[in-house]
Amino acid sequence: MKQHFNARGGLFSQPPQNFYARPEMHILCGGLIQIENCGKITDFSASGLSLCAGRWNICLYGTELMIRSLAGHRLIVAGKISRIEFGLLENPKETPP
Repeated sequence: MKQHFNARGGLFSQPPQNFYARPEMHILCGGLIQIENCGKITDFSASGLSLCAGRWNICLYGTELMIRSLAGHRLIVAGKISRIEFGLLENPKETPP
């Protein structure tokens, strides 16, 4: 069956504004987690890391956690991660995108 797409919401239309600035999390082999477009780190220790990412607060828990790389808005965390928690921020306008 042939599909037709209109100009406003079709397959080849432009994504919504700030689409590529949204936070993304990738779990990589070897105990690495990469977070794209993250904001500020609010807490860090060898057993936990908290950061703001858009409208979300992300908490990583585990052992031997370390920041492998922090370049631009990309963060790579290494270690033995046992738990990840997500929570919506009450005032997302106060945090960077």
